[in-house]
Amino acid sequence: MQRVLLSCRSIDDSRFLKSYLETELPYEVFLAPEPQEIESSLKGKSVHLLLLQTGNLASRDLDFALRLRKGSYSHPIMIITDSVGNINVEEVHNKHRIYFMERPFELKTLRGLVRKIMVAKVVPQQVFRRYRTDMTAAVETFTEGSRYESHMFNLSRGGMYLEMVKRPNISAGDLLRLKVKGGTDSREHHIHGRVVWTTHKGHAAGGYGVGVKFIKTTDIYRTLLDKV
Repeated sequence: MQRVLLSCRSIDDSRFLKSYLETELPYEVFLAPEPQEIESSLKGKSVHLLLLQTGNLASRDLDFALRLRKGSYSHPIMIITDSVGNINVEEVHNKHRIYFMERPFELKTLRGLVRKIMVAKVVPQQVFRRYRTDMTAAVETFTEGSRYESHMFNLSRGGMYLEMVKRPNISAGDLLRLKVKGGTDSREHHIHGRVVWTTHKGHAAGGYGVGVKFIKTTDIYRTLLDKV
């Protein structure tokens, strides 16, 4: 059985997350509240994921994780934090296989990420906190000019997740124009993006799912020129 080593700021958090993860996932979860106990457990047991909970991410938190990585521990590390601050999480993730998750989040999101990390060799780092939305979005492809209506189910500073009723002629890498309607100001917002991934059955309403990363207008035209 695969094992998760969990270290939280409070014993209540530790017990709650241990119970939740062991109920929802086929993994054994054991606790190590202090740094010395973490290091001892990593040496004495086979640990497939180290899950660390902290407040706002401080340099000492990252230094500790990097020290473990420079030692003999080669499996993934996930840090749950209130805020990653100014740390370049993509760079840290790519170099050291350390994942970051900002609060607040839904427990099913944590469950899903833990499962992905345990079964997949490569899992992309989610850089920005996501927020649930209830907006419509008109989608137009740059190269073909095809247009689709979609529903936006979550949004972050870095991108959005859309679902469409019917499968569109859209693939990963396609450039999009997006007109988003809704929100508190009820205005129409114009956005440019690149398709990062697609799925035939989305997790929100079961439609065709599309993950979009926001990009600058200059990057749009630079990419189009590179294809000429």
